[in-house]
Amino acid sequence: MSRVACLLLLAAAATAGPPLRSRKADAAVEKVQPAVVKIYGVKGFRGVYGYMTGVIVSPTGLVITRSSVTLEEAPVITCHLHDGRRLPAELVRYDRRSKMALLQLRGDGVEAFPSAVMGDSDSVKAGRFVLLIGNAYKVSQGAERCAVNLGVVSGVATLSMRASTTEDFDYDKPVILHDAMNNPGVFGGPLVNLDGEVIGISGTIVESKATNVRLHSAVPKL
Repeated sequence: MSRVACLLLLAAAATAGPPLRSRKADAAVEKVQPAVVKIYGVKGFRGVYGYMTGVIVSPTGLVITRSSVTLEEAPVITCHLHDGRRLPAELVRYDRRSKMALLQLRGDGVEAFPSAVMGDSDSVKAGRFVLLIGNAYKVSQGAERCAVNLGVVSGVATLSMRASTTEDFDYDKPVILHDAMNNPGVFGGPLVNLDGEVIGISGTIVESKATNVRLHSAVPKL
């Protein structure tokens, strides 16, 4: 290839914009971010009131999350929405095995809540790119956007006795294992495919006793 042809290819690449995967990720984030909520007031470690993430799954204000802390003992649960509103929420249902929880936002009745699109968890396969969205390190409050981490699905499997976790976890159904960073505060946030669909809810860190390799898990949306 001539030097001129190489220069033309480089110029074309420079003006082509972000790669397709990046553009799809951008579109997926824009699609789901309005439905992501920051949850405050749940009772955490040693009685300190903590924070986590959830996602609105219904225009009526139903929120799915997972809780590593005690939602049932929280005197007040407050959700910060993407537009800056801070609304109270009530615990509707909590499953101790999967640690999945359903909250109900108590809105002002002005409009329907933005809700995420549910994807097909059964179609998730190893090697697929995923996005994990959440309130990492309590950085996002009010109308600030949640953090986004890009990762790859490592597999879909039940957690065997060969793996240890950072918390009690007796959920015996398959979970999605991935390497998107699950930082403090992201627990309960949505795991999203590149179409902007929720395929799981973030949770437990899984560590191999043999290799000390850490992966993150998400319970497929129920």
